[in-house]
Order: sequence, then C-alpha cells, then structure tokens
Amino acid sequence: KFLDFIHPDDLQPTLDRMSDLAAQQKVFNFTNRYRCKDGSYKYIEWHSQPSGNLIYAAARDVTERKQLEDQLTYQSTHDVLTGLYNRQYYETEITRLQKSRQYPVSILVMDVNGLKKVNDSMGHDTGDRLLQCASQALMNAFRPEDLVARIGGDEFVVVLPRTRLDAAQIAATRVQENITKSNQECAEHFNISVAIGIACGEPGVNLSDVFKEADQAMYQEKLRLNITR
Repeated sequence: KFLDFIHPDDLQPTLDRMSDLAAQQKVFNFTNRYRCKDGSYKYIEWHSQPSGNLIYAAARDVTERKQLEDQLTYQSTHDVLTGLYNRQYYETEITRLQKSRQYPVSILVMDVNGLKKVNDSMGHDTGDRLLQCASQALMNAFRPEDLVARIGGDEFVVVLPRTRLDAAQIAATRVQENITKSNQECAEHFNISVAIGIACGEPGVNLSDVFKEADQAMYQEKLRLNITR
C-alpha cells in the first residue's frame, strides 16, 4: 500500500489531506516524505484537485530544495563553531518565553575562564578547541527542551523553562562535573574552567532582568575565584 511508504511522522497529515480531497477540497503545496528502496526518504510536493470520483494530481521531488531550506534555517539559528544555538535564536526564544506559561524560568550565564590567555599563548585553533569541549560539556548537562546558546566569544547562556532555582543549581553542578570529566578526556594542553551565575524568574518578571541578575552573579563568581577574563 502506498501509505506504507510514507514517513511515520507524515502519515496523519497525509490522511488529513486525503480527507480534504474526499470532501472535494483542493490540496496545493502539500509536502510529505516517501521511503526509497535504499531506506532513505524523498520529499514530495503535491498539487491535487478533486473532480467527482477522480483526483488530478501533480507531484515533484523537492528534496534538494528542502535540504537547502533546512541548512539555511540551521545556519541562521546555530553557532558555526560549537553547534549550539546563537544569540539571535536565544533572543527570539526569550521573547516567546516572556509571553508563555512556562514559569518559573531559570537562566544560567556562563563564561569560559582564560580563553584570551589560551588564544594568546597557544593560538586561536586551540582556543576554538577549548570552546568546543566546553560546549559539549554543556549540552550533555541539560534536557533536550532546554535552550543552550553561545551568545559571545566566551559567553554562554542556558534557559530552563519550568525550573526553580534549586533545580537550576543542581544543573550547574552537573555542568561542573561534565567539565571535570571533559578535562580528563578531551583537554590536551589546557584545562576548561567556567564561571556560572544563576537567577530565576517567576510569572510577571522581565526575563531580561533575570539574565542581568544571572550575569552579575557570574561576574561575582569570577571575582571570588580571582579571575579577570
């Protein structure tokens, strides 16, 4: 059956469009995925028009276009070096969360210590490697629904929806544990170190203010550790 070849995620939308056609409604610009003989999937775009018991349909393979669109979308929302979300995506999500019901929202602001020293003494390639190792440690510490972004050269931010301060502090501990593990496994000529500031916002609180509070807490942590950069 042709339905057996449709990607599982596209099956219900396909059935819905079939219902539209059965109700004599046109279906234009509908795209679903069909499985090929080698197990891969192709994106097929449909233009269909019912006429009594008949359906006139034209379909075309738009896989290359869809892959290009996905690539452009990824590049516009992700940091090239680390694969984390970028500042633009972070700011968009903060605006969305501000209007959501996903409170409390905790924010962690992190700064990689000593990056300038590594860049100056060992070169930017080594500094990039340090950032990549730190980014991997961050990603492994959080849930898929959490937002982990690189917002500057050595600055990172994590946004935790529906997370209170105590849970955010536990998450920060996981980050430090992952950093320690990463230093044992992937650091070669450097040790990764991060300063972390945490703040939590309840409903009605401006998340920009929560970020500023976490950012200030991060700098206080740097002062406590006697770290300037």
